[in-house]
Amino acid sequence: AIHGYMVKQVNASDVYSESTLIDMYAKCGNLRSAVNVFKRMQEKNIVSWNSIIAAYGNHGRLKDSLCLFREMVEESGVRPD
Repeated sequence: AIHGYMVKQVNASDVYSESTLIDMYAKCGNLRSAVNVFKRMQEKNIVSWNSIIAAYGNHGRLKDSLCLFREMVEESGVRPD
């Protein structure tokens, strides 16, 4: 319901709102939805990268977390904090 509402609100789709959705889905055990939100993001920053990396790590997918970290550093231009 929250995600649907955000999708309908043009101004609500910002990097911080979407990062919050990633975190929410991950904490609710829905890694697939968290990943879908991340993949659809038009803009990604350190907050969104941290959210998805933590989501994978918290779900026991440590190798995937490391791969995402490398992707963030090598391909996205976002620097770790």
